[in-house]
Amino acid sequence: MQPTQKKPLTAFTVISTIILLLLTVLFIFPFYWILTGAFKSQPDTIMIPPQWFPKMPTMENFQQLMVQNPAMQWMWNSVFISLVTMFLVCATSSLAGYVLAKKRFYGQRILFAVFIAAMA
Repeated sequence: MQPTQKKPLTAFTVISTIILLLLTVLFIFPFYWILTGAFKSQPDTIMIPPQWFPKMPTMENFQQLMVQNPAMQWMWNSVFISLVTMFLVCATSSLAGYVLAKKRFYGQRILFAVFIAAMA
């Protein structure tokens, strides 16, 4: 077996790596901001200049969410809609798959290509 050789470090590789790292930070930052904002008090959230880390983390926002809003009802609604949708998709997909596999009809290849393209 021959050992693998390292590719030389080119300017393109360095620049593309830096650009990808910057894009990664750009796309991850909103999730970080939401997560830290959840543990900040109301005045700390709107403070200028902004705080990057909560000085006094608090669970007050989560308490307000559960007490003052029907958050559990919202979560149950989402779970219910997701389960019903999943069941209906499985049922209709299996019926459509059977028809595409067993029955021959005009335009079958075009319809199959459309289904495959929609999944891609």
